[in-house]
Amino acid sequence: MAIRIFAARALAVVLLVGLGALGWPAPVRAAEFHVSTAAELTTALLAARNNGEDDVIVLAAGTYVGNFQYTPSDGRALTLRAAEGTRPGEVILDGGGSGTVLTLYLSAAGGTVRLEDLTVQGGGHHGLAVSGSGSIHATLSRVVVQDNRTATHGGGIYVYPWGNGAVTVEVRDSVVRRNEAPNRGGGIYANAYAGSSTVDLLIVNTLIYGNRAGWSSGGVQVSASEVGENNVARAVVVHSTITGNTCGITVPSEKGGGLWVYAYNGTGAQASVDLYNTVLYGNRARGGEEVQDLYIGERSPGEAVAHAYHSDVGVVTLGTGLPTYTATNVISADPAFANVAAGDYHLTAVSPCRDAGTAAVPDPPGLPAHDFEGQRRVMGPAPDIGVDEYGAARYLPLVLKD
Repeated sequence: MAIRIFAARALAVVLLVGLGALGWPAPVRAAEFHVSTAAELTTALLAARNNGEDDVIVLAAGTYVGNFQYTPSDGRALTLRAAEGTRPGEVILDGGGSGTVLTLYLSAAGGTVRLEDLTVQGGGHHGLAVSGSGSIHATLSRVVVQDNRTATHGGGIYVYPWGNGAVTVEVRDSVVRRNEAPNRGGGIYANAYAGSSTVDLLIVNTLIYGNRAGWSSGGVQVSASEVGENNVARAVVVHSTITGNTCGITVPSEKGGGLWVYAYNGTGAQASVDLYNTVLYGNRARGGEEVQDLYIGERSPGEAVAHAYHSDVGVVTLGTGLPTYTATNVISADPAFANVAAGDYHLTAVSPCRDAGTAAVPDPPGLPAHDFEGQRRVMGPAPDIGVDEYGAARYLPLVLKD
């Protein structure tokens, strides 16, 4: 059985009595669970759904095999994090090759979920799924999403609201790699599907590589559906690297090896992406035969827009309709990574991405204070482009390398 820490609750009761006597508002209570098995994790997730508390589930080192689910029925906050002292890659949620590793359902009550220092792998349907009607705000911090498969869209991360659903997903200081989808969105699939649904996707200091899709969007898809009206999908990508992804494995005519932005023919359908200090380069379409990094398309009255600022963007394709693409201080050059074959995406001394970024990143999220491995940003006269800030040698933990 999961071990529950009651100290936080007892303290909350004392404060509740004391502050209540003074006429002050009651503090938010918190519950903490420490788990070491998949069964304990499942029990803790069920308990956290509607206990009226902000919950923290602390996972001991180990591999938790299963298909885990959580619905924030009480509108509170949940944090799933690795236990203090664990090393990167030591706390793993593994789907065992079937189902979705972790599903976060939207609810009328809303709520927030935070994942910290975890690996999500081995999904046979998705790695992480965030879907339903209602709302939720999910944040991934220092999370590796790898080696997941699906039968449809979104091998790694699947974001799919409907029925006026509102989803915010933040992916920070993370890695999304080697995920596959036979249809769309090998790495990340974010689609505002039906009934005035919205998706807000924020990607910061994140490395997305080696993902594959049978149709379009090997790396990331951001799209708004024609089902219903006013579906909106927005993405902001800051200091990230999207490279080495492939689409068109089974349907060679599909595009968007790295990033696919599309608004279908629904009234009010809008899909938009803003890139800041980001590398979007070295991705391929047509099953790997064609270099193709960014695809933007629309079907009227849908509107698709992409803006790039101080980024390294390779081949851009403007597809169906009249999509919009603007580039401000954008280069298109080989980033000169240290060793792509070994999964080392540090910049080298000769990289054109060095000192080519801008500190003027709108807040939120603003300019990150560090790069993807915790090194200070900025190390030169201007920020570097991509996840890495070139400087004193410091290498990723093994979990972030091939």
